[in-house]
Amino acid sequence: MLGQQAVCPTCNTVFELSLENSREYQREQASLRQQKEIEDAEKWLKRAIWAAVFIGASLIGMTVLYAAFRWSGRRSLPPPPPAAPAEEVAAPVEAEQP
Repeated sequence: MLGQQAVCPTCNTVFELSLENSREYQREQASLRQQKEIEDAEKWLKRAIWAAVFIGASLIGMTVLYAAFRWSGRRSLPPPPPAAPAEEVAAPVEAEQP
């Protein structure tokens, strides 16, 4: 009967029967929307878990590196290599005072 005109027995209004207005179609669409939302929620949950694992591993790694650096007896980065010798500059001439 889809696509045909029908008359409402209560109010005698004429309307066309369509699939989009049927209750079965609306339930099916609601079910599909709900399933899509569940899949999206699971996807974002997995992403959040991976981000938390990455951040946790990074913090653990930084802590281990900090502890290893501290226990090595070095308190700071190694000093830079000595600079190349500069050209000799003439000593300033002192003015004679009378």
